[in-house]
Amino acid sequence: MAVTRLPVVGILGSGSVAHEERATTLGRWLAGQGVHLLTGGGGGVMSAGSGSEPMSRNHINVLSSNVLVALPGGAGTASEVSLALRYQRPLIAYLRARDEIPDLPDSVRAESDLERIKAFVRERIA
Repeated sequence: MAVTRLPVVGILGSGSVAHEERATTLGRWLAGQGVHLLTGGGGGVMSAGSGSEPMSRNHINVLSSNVLVALPGGAGTASEVSLALRYQRPLIAYLRARDEIPDLPDSVRAESDLERIKAFVRERIA
């Protein structure tokens, strides 16, 4: 019997600020989509949406995901975004303003509308 792997949606974001409304709404929607949800496992966005060396964890998160959604965050989130771009992983940012992630490259699509985030994710996991 063949084993089918569910798509993995990686959520990038702050390790200290939950951004509760966006993270929870996105996480609840993803729970019904037949996907695995992958987060950094820390506090902030990670705990609202669902001890290792940060760069290793960031590489694993980015490279294990079929699609990535970045929520607001600081330098760690910016690092994950850079890795996603370097490895050409599908990425969208769920932001109210581009400055919610420091130095967010212009090439990163940023949306404040959850329906556009959902459409992007659906297209990449289809």
